[in-house]
Amino acid sequence: MGNKDKDRLYLAMDHRYSAPGYHWSLLYAPKDKKKAARDTTVVDDCVRFDLTNQHQEHGLRVGPWWYRKSDVNQFQNASLIARIMLAKFDSSSRNEVIARLHALLERVTFTQEPAQTCRVWALDAIAVLEQNGLVKLKVKTRQEIQQRAIEFADHQMREMAARRLVIEDVADIPVSDFRE
Repeated sequence: MGNKDKDRLYLAMDHRYSAPGYHWSLLYAPKDKKKAARDTTVVDDCVRFDLTNQHQEHGLRVGPWWYRKSDVNQFQNASLIARIMLAKFDSSSRNEVIARLHALLERVTFTQEPAQTCRVWALDAIAVLEQNGLVKLKVKTRQEIQQRAIEFADHQMREMAARRLVIEDVADIPVSDFRE
C-alpha cells in the first residue's frame, strides 16, 4: 500500500507587501498537518528553490541574481499567499527527490539582464521539471501557467484584504492544483 502522506512540490507565490507582483519560487513541503500553526518549535521542514537578488537600494531590489536552495517553514513565512501544486512524491524518498530537484534546478539558466525575474526563472524551472518527468501539468503552456497563477494569487490577496481569508494554520494557505 502506498504512502498517503505524500510530499508536495508547489509553485509558491509570495506577496511583496507594498511592491507590485509576487515573488515566485518552488517549494517542496510535507503534506499539510492541521494545527501546526504558531508552534514556535516547528522546524524548517520545507525546501525553497528560487532565484533572488536580495540586495536593496532605495527600496528596490538590485544586484546580481543568484540561485538559492534554503530550508524554510512555509507557515512562518508571512508573505506566502498562494501555492500551486505541481507534483506529489512519496515522503519516504524525500532526500532523493530533494537532491534530484536541486541537481536540476541549480542548472536552470538565468541572466543578469533586466528582463530576468524570479517569475521567468520559476517558469523555466517548471519546464525543466516537465522535460525530466518530475512534473506533469494539465496547464500546458507557459503563458497559461503564468496567467492562472497570477489570477489565483490576486484572488487570495483580495480575499485577505476583505478579511474573508485568514491564515491561522499552514493548511489555510490556499492551494490550486495544476497537476494532470
